[in-house]
Amino acid sequence: MTDGKASRLRPSRLTGCRKRLGTHIPPPALSRAIQALERAVGVPLLVRRSHATELTVAGWALIA
Repeated sequence: MTDGKASRLRPSRLTGCRKRLGTHIPPPALSRAIQALERAVGVPLLVRRSHATELTVAGWALIA
């Protein structure tokens, strides 16, 4: 994926993504919004690890 959105989502931490996207949403609110979106679409969009967060195949498909 080489479009603008995908390249802005490359940082492996949500904080890095927030900064690159220029959003002022607090991390807990962003996390809750992503979880709500995952519930709405019925699949995980992110793989969360202790020090990194990555898009799943469904996450990449959503932003494509």
